[in-house]
Amino acid sequence: MWSFGPFFILAVIVERSHALVVRGTRFQSRDQTNGVTLHSIADDGLDLRYTTNLTVNGQNFNAIIDTGSSDIWVIPPADFTFDNTGIPILAPFGGGNVSGVIGFGTVGLGSYTVQQQVFQNATFIDVGLVEDLGINALIGLAFESTQTSPLTATLEANGSNPIAGNPFLYNIFAQTPGQDNFVGISLSRTDDLEGTADASFTINELDPTYAGVVNAPTIPVVAGIIDRWRILVDNISVNGVNVPFPSSALSNAPAGSLVTILDTGTPTAAIPAQVISSVFSQIPGAVFKVVDGLVLEGSPIAEQVWTVPCNTTTIVSVGMGGQSFPIHPLDLSAVFINNVTNVATCVSQWSPGPANPDDFDMIFGDSFMRNFYTVFNFGDDVSQAPAGSSIQLLSQTNPTSAQQDVAKVRTAQIAAASSAAGAPAATAAGGGPAATSPATKHSGQPRLVVSRCILFLFTIFAFALQ
Repeated sequence: MWSFGPFFILAVIVERSHALVVRGTRFQSRDQTNGVTLHSIADDGLDLRYTTNLTVNGQNFNAIIDTGSSDIWVIPPADFTFDNTGIPILAPFGGGNVSGVIGFGTVGLGSYTVQQQVFQNATFIDVGLVEDLGINALIGLAFESTQTSPLTATLEANGSNPIAGNPFLYNIFAQTPGQDNFVGISLSRTDDLEGTADASFTINELDPTYAGVVNAPTIPVVAGIIDRWRILVDNISVNGVNVPFPSSALSNAPAGSLVTILDTGTPTAAIPAQVISSVFSQIPGAVFKVVDGLVLEGSPIAEQVWTVPCNTTTIVSVGMGGQSFPIHPLDLSAVFINNVTNVATCVSQWSPGPANPDDFDMIFGDSFMRNFYTVFNFGDDVSQAPAGSSIQLLSQTNPTSAQQDVAKVRTAQIAAASSAAGAPAATAAGGGPAATSPATKHSGQPRLVVSRCILFLFTIFAFALQ
């Protein structure tokens, strides 16, 4: 039996956040809940990140939950006190680094508390937009290993007891012996204009809304050179037609399959360029081009990107564990507004990510994971994980309903993005919400304005992949 638990995602700080109270009920039909609140943080109508409240020595932090790493780090206020080991540590994250010292303190999450929990007290952050967006902590939900836990690696190098470096989640599991060791997460969607967002995050509990997940196939975690939440992808299809896959970078992957990481620390997705081309070339109106005015960190992006009609209703589906999972058309692209021409362009949220030999072929981040409820099972003996670990998935996207959402949602997204750009309501390139003809060339320095996740969109994916 799978156990379900809290899952946290580091939220990029933007203008709006939506508090979501976790609904958790013991799978054994108990009434107890873990009391965790999950926040969907949105910008210009886009769900970018998901955060929760984490406390360390009584101090509140806005924490990402990251299935790609296993440590906790916090950006402390000036008056923060903790047990300081004085041991320096440098941890890679998000294409940058987090440096500081190793400390211990009392860490709380919902109704869970761990005394003498190890964490990184960050004194320098080189991760784009983290502090600007209000993010000041991260909690990892990956397996414990020296590859995914700089804390563990650093403590071992200093001759410390390995138990001292146990991840927070492992310490929670140790408090509940005899229970299943799993976590469950459903990511909300607020960009579909819903008044409330249906999100949940539970530890050793199952949200009754998704009770059907217990009947879902068990998908074994694929072994690799680094311990990750890694599973096989059977196929990707466009309107029911499978696209060709390249050979996997993993020697143990069956022919015709690719291997993906399920990573809540990644807002979008990293996909082999061949697969991206095969998928988007089958979407009517999609164009591979240089988008006029598209910038990254102040510099124009000269590379070609896939654009799609902003109101495309094409259904892309992913096959995993013998099941098919439709992806909401809104999760295929993000709206960009050229603030000179006031033209909206919808750009792919899939970035070409180079495969890592014997590690992974793809990364499915939040834009994929919003479409299925995910249960991460650590197995009966957490100390042996990922041996015996697995994942179960339950689809959350109804293709017909999703297609009906598109027109009204994209109209609202374009209006929101135009407002952020300080311009009147924009139209899609070509004059309508479905058109994607190239933006008009002009003099001056146009700039496409969209949510701040653009920084993640075009970065070669290092998201939480230590």
